[in-house]
Amino acid sequence: MSATLFQVVPSALEATTGRARSRWRIDDATWVAALAESSGCDAQRVGLKIWALVLARVAGERQARVGRDDASWIVEVPDDGEIAAWLREPPQPCSEPADSSWGPSSNVALSWWIDGDELVGERALDQLDEATVERLAATWMSFASRLAGATSLGDVDVVDDEERAGLLAGNDETRTRYRPRATVHELFREQARARPDRPALVWMGGSLSYGELDARSDALAHRLVAEGVGPDIPVAVTLPRGPDALVAVLAILKAGGAYLPLDSGYPRERLLFIIEDAGARVLIGDRDHPELASLCDRTVYVTDHHPAAGPVAEQATARSLAYVMYTSGSTGTPKGVLIEHRSIVRLVGRVRYVTLDSETTFLHAAPLGFDASTLEIWGPLLHGGRCAIYPDPVPTGEGLARIITALGVTHAWLTAALFNAVVDDDPSHLRGLRQLFTGGEALSPRHVREALAALPDTEIHNGYGPTECTTFTTTHAIARDTPPTATSIPIGRPIADTAVYVLNRRRRLVPKGFIGELYIGGLGVARGYLARPELDRERFVDNLIDPRDDD
Repeated sequence: MSATLFQVVPSALEATTGRARSRWRIDDATWVAALAESSGCDAQRVGLKIWALVLARVAGERQARVGRDDASWIVEVPDDGEIAAWLREPPQPCSEPADSSWGPSSNVALSWWIDGDELVGERALDQLDEATVERLAATWMSFASRLAGATSLGDVDVVDDEERAGLLAGNDETRTRYRPRATVHELFREQARARPDRPALVWMGGSLSYGELDARSDALAHRLVAEGVGPDIPVAVTLPRGPDALVAVLAILKAGGAYLPLDSGYPRERLLFIIEDAGARVLIGDRDHPELASLCDRTVYVTDHHPAAGPVAEQATARSLAYVMYTSGSTGTPKGVLIEHRSIVRLVGRVRYVTLDSETTFLHAAPLGFDASTLEIWGPLLHGGRCAIYPDPVPTGEGLARIITALGVTHAWLTAALFNAVVDDDPSHLRGLRQLFTGGEALSPRHVREALAALPDTEIHNGYGPTECTTFTTTHAIARDTPPTATSIPIGRPIADTAVYVLNRRRRLVPKGFIGELYIGGLGVARGYLARPELDRERFVDNLIDPRDDD
């Protein structure tokens, strides 16, 4: 079924009432008559019930409130049932006001009615734009035409096959399945063998080459294996940000284990809770904090002498745990997020949202226990680039300017709060960066505009994604011509091997442009929470939209 839009906006109506009227000609109106005849209802009753059905199905509800004749009505919308019988059921009066009506009304934001072979929509100019009303009209007509050919409400979804294909097409474009069986340390070792003398880690006053990092982590990995570390076994790391910490996490992966980053500044009770909850028996620490040694059964120090040795026999796979990252989230109780090797490879492998190559120098300024560090560390190290380690616990604008200049930093990730603070201080502190990612919360359009104006050679990207989806789910390259009137910055499109769906409360796709809840699929999704089966069942649900995205 197709429809032709005829826009009618009489100036007198708009000027005197603040409302605009649009008309859509129904090219094939026989379905209206068919539904009316089969149910014994008039066309307006058919129209009202279908409008309620659209509202309920888009929202995932089982009833909708619709106005008519200066009154409000509740229309029950069951999941299934005979269409003709449902059309005959009269709506029930309601005391609550409705947001929309079937029939002309100046008291609501949006009114609909049928006029001959046309669908008419009238909107309040200060509440709805033309594009929204047009989408609603298209959804109403598509839904109605398909109802005419069906017998049961359950046979017709609010999204037709053509729109469903269009909604899922964007996810199809992200599928790369780059190195699906590779582990993180395997990809690192390939770089180390190809460029052993190139710097892998750089910091103010020092560096460590790929060959040195490979050798040191191999030696430590053998020690960890001797301590019982193997696949899916978490190893606590309390080291501060620095080269020793990166030797440690790489060694843990080579031993087959998963790194469990901990902030040594946490209260002892919190550290004990996380270590016991994770079941960690080995801790890699530093001798500056001897009091932490008692947190685990065994403590290993990176700075101790570990005899040189070749690579450890491979124990991990792409589906093995790479790290366990604890986050309090909305519950206040720390919970461990289980991230596999394949999720990290998906984040930094064959990606388009960021340029990663041997010329990349990525700033590592995030705490190891913050998932931004996943991109900061493995982004450069799996592509032959350099990981530039920020020296102080808390980054500042002046400190960023010094390290960007001294080490030739090309890429950085800053939280939105830090980004705003640096821009307020002096956005030129970030000069020299080629690509800058920021996020963690909604971005401030004002700060973004000021940064774009001050940094003509820097791309600024909004990065969005929960810890449970391995740092980034979507990214958006922010245009330099972002209008001054912009009140928000988009979160963008999904990165490689990532799927996003906007679903209603019944976990059904909603039509384009409608409000729903964002669901995330793909290889970046965590295995789940550590020992939280009830929370897993609530948050990590089966993908019934397109299971291919999680293969």
